[in-house]
Amino acid sequence: MNDLITLHLFAEDYPRLKSWQLIQWCKVHGADEWTVTAISVKGAASGLFDRFDETMTSFRLADAPRRHLTAYRNALFIRTAELWKLTSASLAALQEFLSEGIFMNRSGADGWFEDLILYRQGELMLGVVSHEGEGILRVTGEDRQLLERK
Repeated sequence: MNDLITLHLFAEDYPRLKSWQLIQWCKVHGADEWTVTAISVKGAASGLFDRFDETMTSFRLADAPRRHLTAYRNALFIRTAELWKLTSASLAALQEFLSEGIFMNRSGADGWFEDLILYRQGELMLGVVSHEGEGILRVTGEDRQLLERK
């Protein structure tokens, strides 16, 4: 892939609708898979995760090593990720779980999802650190020009 330019993103610049438009833009420009971190409170049973698994089953891909933007204690930034195919249908389904947009940062007793990452040909294209309200978009020079015209 060509040299990539890293653009910094901030939640206040991407409210719910605009954040999903950015995901759609990434899809059109080559993003083909995604991952999201599922967080649960130890010992809590969660219908949320069961519903997620059921909804996303048809989009599931094989786990594979991928770059992440965060790493918990003793974890690597490149580690095995659960992956889903990026399609219009998987995007529509994902919006149910990130109802406030890609920067959604809401914890709850039933668990929650955070840190959405899109990959293009196995390389991180867009990544969010939910609790920071920040993210990055890695694009080619041509991609950047297209974004600026948008």
